[in-house]
Amino acid sequence: MSRGMTLLETLLAIGMTTIVGAGISGMMHVLSNDVAMQHEVRTGIVRAALVQSRLSAYVGRARCFLDLEAQQAVLWLEDTNGDDTIGATEVRWFRFNSTTGTGVVHWIDAATLETMPTYDTPTSVDWWSELNTLDKRSDTRLGQLDLACDLNDFRFRETLSTAPLQRRRDAMDRSRVEVELDMRLGATSRSHQIGESIRLHRVPGGETAP
Repeated sequence: MSRGMTLLETLLAIGMTTIVGAGISGMMHVLSNDVAMQHEVRTGIVRAALVQSRLSAYVGRARCFLDLEAQQAVLWLEDTNGDDTIGATEVRWFRFNSTTGTGVVHWIDAATLETMPTYDTPTSVDWWSELNTLDKRSDTRLGQLDLACDLNDFRFRETLSTAPLQRRRDAMDRSRVEVELDMRLGATSRSHQIGESIRLHRVPGGETAP
């Protein structure tokens, strides 16, 4: 003859069920957090690899840097006409826009290359002022490409002289650059370091070039 559970047995059963349910809930919460964390890690790695690829497309094939500061840099990308002298359309300007959280690269498109300036003494050029001057001309257009977005910070790790002339000289001697990225990932952020080297470092060959 069977009997029903006593009140004590019923309470024990309810308590055990509650404990087991709480354990399962806790385990699922941990697993959920772990999956979310792994997703953020993977997303950060993928985004950093994309920035690395875009940076390599410029730095790897460039001839030399022209200036390098904490959040902006200038490089001589290529010698398109083979004259071993820097032309305005051969320069690329990199900078971090803290307002938009974007790392961008600028260049100058010209209607006629023959009217564009060349630079025999690149260490004496204020390259950012030069970009503004070129952008205001009626025969040019400013090009822009985003290298990275959703950033808290984009910073070149190298510390060069604060004196503009010496800083540009040091930049032209440098063949490698490293960048620290602080990327936004949902409600959090992750830091990554990327780097790239100029594969064939070549400074201008004019008599007044450094």
